[in-house]
Amino acid sequence: MAVAVLALLGRTLISNYLDPEIGQDVATLKTKFAWSERMTGEHGNKVVFCGGSSCAHSIMSMRLLEQHNMPAVNMGMYAQLGTLMLTRCTLAQLHRGDTLIIAVEPPLLVQHDKTYSTACRLSFAAGHPEWPYMPWNEPYFPYFTTFLKSNIGLTRLSGIANYHFQKDILRRPVEKQLEATVDASGWATAPERKQIVELPPYESGISPEHAALLLWIRQWGDRNGIRVAYSLPWAYRSPANVKSLQKTNLSILLEINKILPVLKDQRMGAHPRVEDFSDTYYHLIPEAAAKRTDELARQIQAWDIWNPGELEAWGNANL
Repeated sequence: MAVAVLALLGRTLISNYLDPEIGQDVATLKTKFAWSERMTGEHGNKVVFCGGSSCAHSIMSMRLLEQHNMPAVNMGMYAQLGTLMLTRCTLAQLHRGDTLIIAVEPPLLVQHDKTYSTACRLSFAAGHPEWPYMPWNEPYFPYFTTFLKSNIGLTRLSGIANYHFQKDILRRPVEKQLEATVDASGWATAPERKQIVELPPYESGISPEHAALLLWIRQWGDRNGIRVAYSLPWAYRSPANVKSLQKTNLSILLEINKILPVLKDQRMGAHPRVEDFSDTYYHLIPEAAAKRTDELARQIQAWDIWNPGELEAWGNANL
């Protein structure tokens, strides 16, 4: 048993600290943190975006600063970290007077809460083992708990919390197969282009756990003087299937809008121009990312949000 425990200890330490992919993710976080500190130091208040790779590949913080005089930070990473990790590492960058735009992909919000092993490994290596947990349900010993959950071998040995480690989330995501280049402001670009498939269907309602998380974030923002809103990412859907995606997203936005404001995007997240995407249905090419960035700038500066009843009216008129 002692040999097995030592072997698992060594395996976990190696995977958390010596794995080059985790090392790259830690370096990416540090790049984003450094830009955030710079924006705070030089400009005071800023806009901070969080989400998966759709956020990382579609929002150009440097363009927001240079073209729209909007200090901004792109904290987007990748979806396999899970909503908790994506949002909680972002909250650490916010100060009173800032604006938080949650741009987490809808397929993540409809899932039930999971503690992803990738998130555990990254948060452990980054020195914040509390990030993969609900803020009101952090473990008493986060380093120890996250250490255990970061290693699939230990869960197989002990039989504890196997549901956290499904095979589909242990594989490295497709969006990580082609390593992206991240600039100083946190914007990512894919190095090559391939045939794009459209975003597959997903459920039309957010899970109770994510509804509770969004409510907690809004209340946390109210207490700390931080404005919060949600923004739908752009996703590729073929012209014939645009309305089906819009219908699903409308249903999700109706739920989110009861919790926090939603920026007004008449596309309802469906983008039918395949040539605007680089290597997946969520990753925009630079020209499309610039357009997405400019539209976000206008929405945020005008605080153009869906008012009560407008979402239903949009659905009645367009679907």
